[in-house]
Amino acid sequence: FISVWGNQTKNHAIKYQGFKSRQIFVLGTPRYDNFFKSRNKKIKSNFKFKYILFLESFFCYNNVEELKILDKLLNNNLLYKNYKIIYRPHPWQKKHSIDVEKLNLKSVIIDPQVKKNYLNKNFHTDFQPSLKYYPSLIKNAEIVITGPTSMLIESTIFHKKILLLGHKNFSDITYFDQLKHFVHLKDVEKLSNLIVCKNLEDLELNLTKLKKMKKKKLNNKIDKERNFYLCKDKKTYSNKLNEIV
Repeated sequence: FISVWGNQTKNHAIKYQGFKSRQIFVLGTPRYDNFFKSRNKKIKSNFKFKYILFLESFFCYNNVEELKILDKLLNNNLLYKNYKIIYRPHPWQKKHSIDVEKLNLKSVIIDPQVKKNYLNKNFHTDFQPSLKYYPSLIKNAEIVITGPTSMLIESTIFHKKILLLGHKNFSDITYFDQLKHFVHLKDVEKLSNLIVCKNLEDLELNLTKLKKMKKKKLNNKIDKERNFYLCKDKKTYSNKLNEIV
């Protein structure tokens, strides 16, 4: 028997691993219980300014051009007055060749939780960022910009507006290739809370569309869409697991 996050992974277990439907239980994961509990609460921000959260994915480690475009936009567009970019490098990405601080980007700040390790180029998996930090970081962001990573689901839990990077960039496996070929990302662009940036030159336009998007009435729809990837209902993970056993 096997337990899975949602119907997507149930389908994968049947199609790729040869499981029978009766052997599979859609359980979700206890990893994000704290996210669901805190998403409707007011959580104090770690920052004293409005910000857009830029999340780096594991395969795409070269985001210099993207950050330059965003920095210029925030510095010159009144729509983003007093906004900053919180840049969160992937904690275990070992191929960083550029220190973002040396680019002298006025509106880009490295996420304090991973800054020390990033500047020291310490990307060992011994460093496990505390999950207690994530709810405030995600919930208080105006918009989340991310590659195809688990943070896409985490941000969707909080109903965040997401700019999903899907363009060709300078990395081993580009954002474009991941969306095209990674089976667990199939149809993810159909989520109602995101826009896919397919060309780097459209980054500014896509971000501004998201900024103006009114999505409050979409929250229930977003939850239903997310359930396909990560199921969450009123029962706790422990109670559902106990029933199965």
